[in-house]
Amino acid sequence: MSSREVCPHCHGTGWAQQVDSATMLEYMKEAVRKKQYWLSPDECVREAVAAELIGYAQCTLQKWRSQHRPLPYITRGGNPLYALSDLADFSVRQQN
Repeated sequence: MSSREVCPHCHGTGWAQQVDSATMLEYMKEAVRKKQYWLSPDECVREAVAAELIGYAQCTLQKWRSQHRPLPYITRGGNPLYALSDLADFSVRQQN
């Protein structure tokens, strides 16, 4: 893997060099398409997919929600959804 390619397993947490949010967002969209995950019209993903994309366990995201921690989400039909743009921003912030 070159220093500019994203890790195919962590989809964003394995960058050798820093990357901006727009680039991270494009890589996340590509990962979602390749794995054929559900993506809402406004580019939100389910919690399990969000956890995979940012490299955390799903239970960590659940804990963060209950503690009002760093990752914004919306609820539709009682299910938490995470915007890909927020996930990309979060991943970029974690690089620093």
